[in-house]
Amino acid sequence: MRTRKQEQEILRKAIEALERTTDLIVEFYTEIAPEGHDAVINIKFNDMEMHFAVEIKETFTHAMIGTVVQQLRKNKEKRIIVTKYVTPQIADKLKEVNVPFIDTAGNAYIKEPTFFIFIKGNRLAEMPNDKLQTRAFRPSQTVPAPCTARPKDKGKPFPHRR
Repeated sequence: MRTRKQEQEILRKAIEALERTTDLIVEFYTEIAPEGHDAVINIKFNDMEMHFAVEIKETFTHAMIGTVVQQLRKNKEKRIIVTKYVTPQIADKLKEVNVPFIDTAGNAYIKEPTFFIFIKGNRLAEMPNDKLQTRAFRPSQTVPAPCTARPKDKGKPFPHRR
């Protein structure tokens, strides 16, 4: 379970990444968020201003897309997903179903009548150690076959050869 502090850190990093990769000015407010939302963001570009209710997700997977689309359609407010990282495949799917998002790597999709932005393919600078997946064996390694103890092989070097 994520804490409020972790959510705000994800939001802050995602906003910094969006501002770094675009000329947008983004302000966020966590105190005035509508019921059921994590924050509100205002995105400014030239004389345009867009307001979004924020839904922060620590991770975002293909399996979550259908649920999120249903939640977005139930609410009247414009909503945006903020997450740590959106893969290029998920970014394409979110664009296809018109779900706005930003992530901490600088990827984003926002489509409004007079404004469009779609950035994908940026990678995270570093992956947290607790999220790294490791393999039990490298592809070049082989798993030794189980050996049984044989009294006559006692003291001989492994593997037992006849």
